Amino acid sequence: MIILNMYGKIEPVIISTKLGVGISNPPNDWVSGLQDDIMEEILIHEHNFKTWVRMGFRHLTFQKYDPTALVKKTNWNLTTSRNKSDLHVIAQNLIGINVLDFENSYLRLKNDTMDSPTCEVSYPQKFIDFCNMIQNAPSARNVLNHKIPFSTYSSDELNSKPRILCFLRAMLKHDFNLENYKKECIASC
Repeated sequence: MIILNMYGKIEPVIISTKLGVGISNPPNDWVSGLQDDIMEEILIHEHNFKTWVRMGFRHLTFQKYDPTALVKKTNWNLTTSRNKSDLHVIAQNLIGINVLDFENSYLRLKNDTMDSPTCEVSYPQKFIDFCNMIQNAPSARNVLNHKIPFSTYSSDELNSKPRILCFLRAMLKHDFNLENYKKECIASC
C-alpha cells in the first residue's frame, strides 16, 4: 500500500475505473504493521538528531514526534475508542492508494494472463507519480488545483523510510484544515 499525505476517515473511492485504482483507509490487517512503521519513523528521527548533535550541529532545535499531541490536535481521539493507542488511531486515519477493483479493471480485462496487480511492482505508485507529473506540467497549471497528494510511505520500497508523522506534524503546525485538504485532494484525483 502507498500511504499518501492525506489524513482522516474516508469511504473507499475508486479514482480510476479503467485501472481499478482507488484510495481508502488501510484495511484492519495493515493497521498493526503501519504502527510498527510509525514507530520506526520515530526512532529514526531521534537517532538522526543524536547523530547531527555528534557531528557538531548543536544549534538545531529538536522536537520529538508526539503521537498523543498529534491525535489531540486532529480530534481523532473523539471519534475512536479510548482504549486504542495513539499510534493505532493515527494508523487508522492514514489514507492510501491501492488497487481496489482489479477484477473489473481495464488492465485485467485486456490481459488474461495477469492474476494480480502485485505482478506489477508499485502499480499505484506509478499512477500517483504520473498524476503529479501531469499536475506540474505548464499546460495544467491553470486547470488543476495542485492538490494531488504524494506518497509518504510505500510498503513496496524496502529501503524507503516512513515520513508519515513528518508530514502530519508539518500540516498541523501550519494549521492546515485536514478535512478540507482531504476533500480537495480527492476532488483532484
